[in-house]
Amino acid sequence: MKNIIVGNWKMNPKTKKEAESLAKSVIKGIGSSSKVDVVIAPPHVFLGAISGSKAVSLGAQDAFYEPSGSQTGEVSPLMVKSLGVKYVILGHSSRRARGETDEVIAKKVIEVLKSGLVPIVCIGERERDHDGRFLAAIKDQLMSAFSKVARKDITKVIVTYEPVWAISANKSSHPASPGDANEAALFIRKTLAHNYGIPIAKKVRIIYGGSSNAKNAESFLAEREVAGLLVGSASLNAKEFVEMVKCAR
Repeated sequence: MKNIIVGNWKMNPKTKKEAESLAKSVIKGIGSSSKVDVVIAPPHVFLGAISGSKAVSLGAQDAFYEPSGSQTGEVSPLMVKSLGVKYVILGHSSRRARGETDEVIAKKVIEVLKSGLVPIVCIGERERDHDGRFLAAIKDQLMSAFSKVARKDITKVIVTYEPVWAISANKSSHPASPGDANEAALFIRKTLAHNYGIPIAKKVRIIYGGSSNAKNAESFLAEREVAGLLVGSASLNAKEFVEMVKCAR
């Protein structure tokens, strides 16, 4: 399956002009290669100012679980789709930390799929213990996210293994190893195989997120079960992000 590199800009940059400049630099650096799927996910307010390309798609950092309504401040999948978005990040650890539940994430996954967009669902444990209890947390989050997904749509969802303890924004963070990422990805695939069968599980893209950069991208992507990266702070540097895409090729 084709690798995918997703740039999650989070709450950056500060201005529309900076966002446009960063997007243009990334698109120029990527060129027209189709050997890897590349996604940039700016804040919602900049989506309308950025155009994707044949080689770079737009992603949204979140979307609500209803197509429209009276939910002040929320943005629906159909709204971001109208701006050219193809992918939506769901269940990111920063949103979970602010109280987003597994149940809410599961509802968002369904609405994103209904809208014809691709959900990129983040799951991952807060701490990794030596006894393997962290695997139960991964399984619970995974099965909750897929709980309402029709069998025919399982392969449309991208799963991101995002261990909270490895995210650079956390003061106590420490890097995960490629082996850590591969172990978790293999467990995720085995869980999917147990519930939906091996043929379906083999087609689900599982990627890694958590302090990835140009220096370690190649080692993560060399792991058999890792089919891409969700990139945080490194995606704000166009040159570094492009180098990571080159590693994925």
